[in-house]
Amino acid sequence: RVAKSRVQQLMRGLLLFTDLVRSISDPEHPLTLEQLAVVSAAQITVTNGSRPHVLVEFTPTIPHCSMATLIGTCLEG
Repeated sequence: RVAKSRVQQLMRGLLLFTDLVRSISDPEHPLTLEQLAVVSAAQITVTNGSRPHVLVEFTPTIPHCSMATLIGTCLEG
């Protein structure tokens, strides 16, 4: 029962986090990271365990994107 509750909490957290990430604007374009397909729900993973964590992968709009570090920092914060 406790484990199920923890999974439900993590899933709610994932949905909240996904909503927050999808609204971040790209620093070089007037579009969000979701609109540019930089970040999608499929690229966000929640791991349940003794130290639960969220992994966010992102796809820069172009290879060697000069803003990749800034986008990563925004996602990390």
